[in-house]
Order: sequence, then structure tokens, then C-alpha cells
Amino acid sequence: MIWFKSDNSSISDVYTTFPCRYEACLFAYKPDTEGVKKLFAECIRDAWAVPRPETKYHENEKPQEVLEKMIGASSAPSEIVLDPFCGGGSTLACCMTLGRRFVGVERDVANFNAASDRIVKLEAAINGEGADDDLPELEGDEGICDS
Repeated sequence: MIWFKSDNSSISDVYTTFPCRYEACLFAYKPDTEGVKKLFAECIRDAWAVPRPETKYHENEKPQEVLEKMIGASSAPSEIVLDPFCGGGSTLACCMTLGRRFVGVERDVANFNAASDRIVKLEAAINGEGADDDLPELEGDEGICDS
């Protein structure tokens, strides 16, 4: 699946590489007992033109609209979604709102902490214990992975 950045934005160095206006999403699934699985619960396009969201949790944050389409169409409630590069936790937060279980992996400590805080506060908001509009925002170089 492809996310086409309709606002022409890129976080690459435009002086050393061609700026990329899209990102590809890789996905996999665990077959059922018969060795197959219906991948999509609904008809879904393979590409969406959506502008880059305002950076709130991570420097390369994905739009919730795109994540909701991908996760909602390719998994059922209570299934597990793996995000091996969870950054600021956008995929994990989307999983929570869609009723999916999730596993997130992040090696950068600042990004891990930002994602963890985001998930804890979203869980509290879902349980009626507080609003989710006070989630931490990244400032300066906080959360930027240099490798």
C-alpha cells in the first residue's frame, strides 16, 4: 500500500537525494488453520493521497486517516498488529481506537518514551480518566533518531 504525500513534503535532504513523495507500507498476516486468510474486510485501494500531518509526536508521523484505513481493512478487532518501527506510536494509538491489540518496537529511547506516554494517556482517555489533548509534544531534537 502506498501513502502519496499530496502536499509535496519530504523529510529527506533535498540536496543529496531525490525527495520522496510517497511511503510504502509492508504488511503480512498469519494464515488460518486452512492456510489462507481473507486479507481485507472491505474493498480497499492500494494508494491514498493524504497530506503529511502536523508533527506532534514524531518527526515522520503518519496520518491517522491512512493508518485507520490500513489497520481497519487488514485486521479484525482483537487481532494483533505489529509495528516494528513504532516511532511516536501513531500505529499503536490507532490500534487502540480500533480495538486491535498491538506490539510496538522502538530502539530510540526518546521515541520509545514519547510513544509510551502517548499510549498511557490515550488509555486513560478511553477509560474516561482524562483528556488526550494533553499528550506530550516533541520539541527541538527530542525523539530524533540519528542512525
